[in-house]
Amino acid sequence: NYNSPFLDEAQYIVLGQKVLEGHWQESAPFSWVGGLPLLYPPLVAIFGIFGVLGARFLNVIFGTVSVYLLYEFAKNLKLSHNEKTNETIGLIASLLLGILSIPLYLSRLAIYDVPSFTFFLGGLVLLQQSLLLKQPLVWQRENRFFFSSVLFLLSFLTKYTAFIFLPFILLWALYTSRKLGKVAVKHYLQYFAGILIAGTILYFGWH
Repeated sequence: NYNSPFLDEAQYIVLGQKVLEGHWQESAPFSWVGGLPLLYPPLVAIFGIFGVLGARFLNVIFGTVSVYLLYEFAKNLKLSHNEKTNETIGLIASLLLGILSIPLYLSRLAIYDVPSFTFFLGGLVLLQQSLLLKQPLVWQRENRFFFSSVLFLLSFLTKYTAFIFLPFILLWALYTSRKLGKVAVKHYLQYFAGILIAGTILYFGWH
């Protein structure tokens, strides 16, 4: 009955229930949902079995993971030549994410922001790791490229506005890959750019 302090929570739980029951078409969710209706709403509806608190707990999981991912990303920026200083930078960045009110506010008001942000950060960390490898083992860089592209696609499908960042991510990764050599560029094209671009075009073509 949409009995929730925040309307988005109720809408996504109810829509997710309809998707799980196979009656989602009657709600025409593609005309108003900010991401792929068949992705996040069913997931939040499963956790919504335990009520609104259950649905919120899903975002608690995503939010906690994003704090760690931001630590990894900030640390691996290598802003200092001292590894201890880089770890401190990562800790400060993750601490700010953990205590700021905006992420906590969004986790209840616009509930798909948190998973989209977490997927995006995960893709960024894996991409960053793949580009930091100087002498990668067999499939080490390719695997990171591939799973990074999958996470970026999930971020886009969870919230469409993530698409705005994808061209910049592609250009940055290409620029960095070129500095690593032809093999890195080949892996970038095959396992990252190709998958990310093809997946996005396929979705636009489908809907």
